[in-house]
Amino acid sequence: MNTLEQVILLCLGTPERLREYIDTDTDLVKYIKEKYFYLFGLAVKIIPSKPRLIEDAKAINNESILKLFKERRPDLYTVLTTHPNGMIWFNAQRFQDLFTLI
Repeated sequence: MNTLEQVILLCLGTPERLREYIDTDTDLVKYIKEKYFYLFGLAVKIIPSKPRLIEDAKAINNESILKLFKERRPDLYTVLTTHPNGMIWFNAQRFQDLFTLI
């Protein structure tokens, strides 16, 4: 798991919180960027000096995040796959936009 994936998992929190995001149709990328502005600002400042992190950021997409949930956060993966709107909500998210300032 790369550093950027760790940051994403840190921002997501608990299964209950994920259910709230789904129920309220929260734009997760916008929410994360607003709530963790400093953390993402710091990442954006550091990433250009680390070519590997640039490649990691470019590789982040819905499929990679879903795989990450399945492997590292089965509790969140279960919420996504069992909530009636879980996968619909998840597929509408644009995780690749997390690091658009790169």
